[in-house]
Amino acid sequence: MWLTLLWHMGLRLPWTWKSGPSHACERDHFRELLQEQPFPDNTLFCADAGFTGYDWWRAILTAKQNFLIRVGANVTLRRRLG
Repeated sequence: MWLTLLWHMGLRLPWTWKSGPSHACERDHFRELLQEQPFPDNTLFCADAGFTGYDWWRAILTAKQNFLIRVGANVTLRRRLG
């Protein structure tokens, strides 16, 4: 069994979760939760380094939410694109 849990840091309580088989992917779970669940305005998703990538971050921004992701030295961020 695999469980992906979104935690509300202010309330210190679980907000929502999704379970699946042991071969499930937490990134897929989160993407599904982002599409299925309503989140309050100005939600800030905080995640670990496993949640990097343009497509991933674009999905969060498309849902009109914000994110704070810890990245490692293996992630290159582009600057001066516009």
